[in-house]
Amino acid sequence: MLLWRAHEARFLELGQGLENLPLGFITGEQYNEQSVKLNTGDMILAFSDGATEVHSPDGEELTAKGFLEFAERTMRQLPRPLALPVFSEALLNGIQRYRGNVELEDDITLLTLRRAS
Repeated sequence: MLLWRAHEARFLELGQGLENLPLGFITGEQYNEQSVKLNTGDMILAFSDGATEVHSPDGEELTAKGFLEFAERTMRQLPRPLALPVFSEALLNGIQRYRGNVELEDDITLLTLRRAS
């Protein structure tokens, strides 16, 4: 998961131990928990591993670091005020361009949440 800090105008990786955090849960499993204070304009971007494990036509994996850089670049290119559906669509379109005609190996799920005030 990534945290967009509006006052810094950048994404930060959200918390150690939250790698591979599921966007769901399984009964009986134990999960790490973390609290984050969201300031006005801050945003959480949660995504499935399909977003980071996508491959280019040359076989290069996007990776978590590449996705973070891609999300920041996408955020900077969009007009303000930012509409979350526009941001999500831009991310998905960018992933599509990255992978070209290569078939997806996994589904891609994005969840964006922002504190408005």
